[in-house]
Amino acid sequence: MEEMDIYNGAKEVLALLEYFAPNILDSIPEKFNFTLKYLASKANVYVKIDYNKKLNEQKMSEAAKVLISLIYYSYIATDEEKNRIKENWENNN
Repeated sequence: MEEMDIYNGAKEVLALLEYFAPNILDSIPEKFNFTLKYLASKANVYVKIDYNKKLNEQKMSEAAKVLISLIYYSYIATDEEKNRIKENWENNN
């Protein structure tokens, strides 16, 4: 994955996070949010979110999908969900 992919993915994720519930946003550390904002400041992509679609129906880059997965796994998922996610990752390499 190239640097620009990560910058653009961070910008996509920030756009998506604007519409997450406050309790979910509160579980993401401020330091991580700051890093996302820094990365997004270097992006060269215009992000358009269709708010009538679910998250899994959005057109997202692979970098954005990876970042959303990382955020969910690291800060939101229960231990049971983390075990299922980890199994999925191991099965899909």
